[in-house]
Amino acid sequence: MRALSLTQPWASITAAGLRDVISKTWKTDYRGQVLIVANNYRVPQSIEDELPLEWAMRISYAQETGLLEMYDDMPRNAILGYFTLEDIISDYEEDLSVPDSIWDEGLRYRWIIKDIVRFDSPILGAKARSNLFDIEGLNLSNLPKERHSPSLPLPIVEDGIMRMRISPYMLDDMIEMKDDGQDINFWFEDLPELHGAIYQSGLNMKVLKHVEKVVLCDDERRETFKVVRYANGLLSDEEGRIVKIPSYETGEDTAYPIIQFNLR
Repeated sequence: MRALSLTQPWASITAAGLRDVISKTWKTDYRGQVLIVANNYRVPQSIEDELPLEWAMRISYAQETGLLEMYDDMPRNAILGYFTLEDIISDYEEDLSVPDSIWDEGLRYRWIIKDIVRFDSPILGAKARSNLFDIEGLNLSNLPKERHSPSLPLPIVEDGIMRMRISPYMLDDMIEMKDDGQDINFWFEDLPELHGAIYQSGLNMKVLKHVEKVVLCDDERRETFKVVRYANGLLSDEEGRIVKIPSYETGEDTAYPIIQFNLR
């Protein structure tokens, strides 16, 4: 089966379904399923402070909700899953049928990927090579059966209770703050994936305003918090001024709203 070697954190970010485009300086005539191989390298963690805001927001939210591992836990020398390589667009071509992507880094070729599948447990001991390469003995029929198509964990609200999955690390911190009697700020930044799903599912501001309890869980635990305050506001700086952030798509400044709960 064909495979593509990626450096961490890009391998895990791809397997988590966050990217729809991979920018490359080279192309291939192959189209079809491609294994995601995390090689033995990773960029310094300090890169997190240099990422474009729209990347950083999605990565941070995916980590907080357990969709994406924390930096130190990202596996190396491992097969994480696979994607379907649908097309490759050259920067010399203009294809209006292919929407712009925030993940387009402006290199010569845009690899358009879809149908991402992530293994629940990576295949360890993989040997990565350059370009697109073959891994003998693996095909769609003998890949790990424990796999899923990753999607952003979204909150569910019923009868005044909001339930949501978060990462074990974040849940640890929140339980510790609760045990110490501290109020907890829990908020959603303005991610199109999150807010779009909230509005489409009917979880509008009127519904969220009446949430009385928030149940947060990971794979093994479930903890209930009481809502003591709800706010739907705008990001602001230390002096209270509204922060407007340039949109990647338009370049125009956009005010980014947040949904915030104070929990206890």
